[in-house]
Amino acid sequence: MDIGIKIKKPSLGRRIAIGDIHGCYNTFESLVVDEIQLKKEDQLFLLGDYIDRGIRNREVLDYIIELQESGFQIYPLMGNHEYFILRDIEFSKSSKEPHKIRDLIESKDLLNLENQIEEKFLKFIQNLPYYYELDNFILVHAGLNFEEKNPLLDKMSMIYARNFEVDKEKIKGKILIHGHTPINLDKIRYQISSYQTLGRINLDNGCVYKQYELEKDKDLGRLCALNLDNMELFFRDSID
Repeated sequence: MDIGIKIKKPSLGRRIAIGDIHGCYNTFESLVVDEIQLKKEDQLFLLGDYIDRGIRNREVLDYIIELQESGFQIYPLMGNHEYFILRDIEFSKSSKEPHKIRDLIESKDLLNLENQIEEKFLKFIQNLPYYYELDNFILVHAGLNFEEKNPLLDKMSMIYARNFEVDKEKIKGKILIHGHTPINLDKIRYQISSYQTLGRINLDNGCVYKQYELEKDKDLGRLCALNLDNMELFFRDSID
């Protein structure tokens, strides 16, 4: 799989991006069906981190694969938690210590009875690109390394970056759409209203964190989606 893929704007339909899902299948399915009302002429971009922290990881990946196989235009990206799977598999193969894949990964429901990642899930993860380039947007999971001459060559920054400022010249004036770092809904709305100045929009409202007592005062707990053509924000409060 190439590190990045260029995607042409559809002649019909919308372009929509969804932030970090983290095993929140019920919320994800409701957002797609009830709020977005996804159609086959739409393009749906998923910004990575489909698994871990939440408990319905298998259902999330099954749903994405099902949508793809049903003819929907689904474009998923590599997130750091998907990358963890690939890293942990390699570590379990090469380490002389008695580590087993079940001991390493968080999303136990992705394993079969032999404690191996099911082939369809592994193939899905292995084929994930690190960025999509659209006519006026760059989509990644986390961010870009703008210290590099060409930020689109640093794939580790695409899944790990935080606390960066956008240098629009280095991405040809395009707007960066990403997730990875949970922010509250007011900040997301501010970034949408100011995206031309900021050069970025973060769509991660920490859907999975609704269940944690410490996060209740941070206005997290929703799964957010953005129509890239008219900047309409969709969101669904967590029901997982």
